[in-house]
Amino acid sequence: MKKNVVYIVLMLAVFVTGVSAQTRTAPSPATVTVSEDGSEVISKVQKPSSLQLLSHVELTAAGRPAFRPDVTAIGGELWLAYNSHGGPMLLRLDASLNKTGPAVRLQSATERVTDIRVGNAAGQFWKAYESMLMPERTCNEHFLNAALYAGSPSQPSQGVLHIAKGCALNKQFIDHPRGLPAYPEITDDPTPFYHKGVRYILTRAWSEKGTIHHLRKLNADLSVSEDILLDTSKMVPEGNMMSQNALFHINGKPFLVAGFQTGMWIPPNKSSLYILPLSDDLRSFSGKAIRLPVMNVTFPTRVTRARHVNGTLIINFNDSYVGPTGFRVSEYLALFDINAGFNLLAQIQTQDHQVMDNHSSFEILGDRLYLFQQQDGEKISAKIFQLKSK
Repeated sequence: MKKNVVYIVLMLAVFVTGVSAQTRTAPSPATVTVSEDGSEVISKVQKPSSLQLLSHVELTAAGRPAFRPDVTAIGGELWLAYNSHGGPMLLRLDASLNKTGPAVRLQSATERVTDIRVGNAAGQFWKAYESMLMPERTCNEHFLNAALYAGSPSQPSQGVLHIAKGCALNKQFIDHPRGLPAYPEITDDPTPFYHKGVRYILTRAWSEKGTIHHLRKLNADLSVSEDILLDTSKMVPEGNMMSQNALFHINGKPFLVAGFQTGMWIPPNKSSLYILPLSDDLRSFSGKAIRLPVMNVTFPTRVTRARHVNGTLIINFNDSYVGPTGFRVSEYLALFDINAGFNLLAQIQTQDHQVMDNHSSFEILGDRLYLFQQQDGEKISAKIFQLKSK
C-alpha cells in the first residue's frame, strides 16, 4: 500500500493457519468483559503490572504469504482477521489457539484491500477497512469501507463500500499536493469503536499540519449518520500529526490513545504517545491530554489496541528509528497504572524488524494476553503472555 518506507505512519498486512500442538498453552477461565466493545476486561489477576512470555507460536504455513493481523475477543474466542494474497480472511481460535471453525473469506472491495481493523459490537464481529486503487497518485483513490457479520460460520449481514475517500501517501503527492478536499483524511488503519450501542469509525487527518480528524457515526445498516470533526490542535500543540490509534473505555468513559508527531519524517521530528479523554457523545474532548511515559524510544507511534484490565491500561505501540541498515521498527507492549496518573508499570520489546512489517494486535482471554504480529517475509505469529501482578 503506502510505498514510502520512511513514512512512519504507513503499513501493510495479512494471514494464518495451523498451530503445532506442543506449543499450545491453555489459559485460565475465559474473559468476562464489562464494556460492550470488549475494551474493559475483568481478569482474576488484580491490577496486572507485568507480562511473562509463555510461548511463541508460528501460525503461517510455509510458502503462503500472510500479513496485517488484527484480533478481537468475542465469546471467549479470538477472532483473527488477516490479509492474504487471495484476499481478507477470518479465523476463529479458542484459548489454546485451536481453530473453532473453518476460515471465512471476509467482504472485499473491488479495489486492493489493505488495512483491516476489527471490533466487538455487543458480541457481534465487525470491521472497518481500507481499499485503494493502484498506483496511488492523488486523493479519491483510497476508500473507507465497513462490514458487519452474523451466523456460524460468520457471513456478512451488512456491508457498505466507499463510506469516505482518502488521499495518497506517496512522497511525490505529499511534497506536491493538489486537489485536496476540505479536511483531507487518511483512510488507512481506520479505527472501529462501539460506544453506547452505536458504531463509529475514526480516520486521521492527512498532512503534517492536519489536526481535524473524522469520526463517523454509523446507522444500523452502516450508512453514515453523522461525520463528527475532532480537532486535536489544542490538545497536543507540540505534535500535530496523529498516528494510528485506538479508542477504548475506562469505567465506561471513552478515550483515544495515539502517537502525536511534529512531522512525517523521523529525523528531525519528534513523537510522543498521548491519551485524550472524550466527551460521552464523542463530539469533543473532555479534559487534558495525558502523555504516556514510555522509555528508551526514538519515535513512538502506531497504537492499534488498548485494553483496561483491573486498573491497568495495556497498549501496543511502535518505535521507528534509523539504524545501520536503514529504517527499522521496534514493537512494544506497555502497561500503565490508571489510578496513579498512568505511571509506567512495564514496557516489553516484542519485535525489531523491517519498517514494512509493522502491524500487531492483541487481545486478552482470562489471565493471558495473545499478541499477533507480522513477521519478516509476510508471516504471522502469536506470542502468549501471562498477566502478572506484584
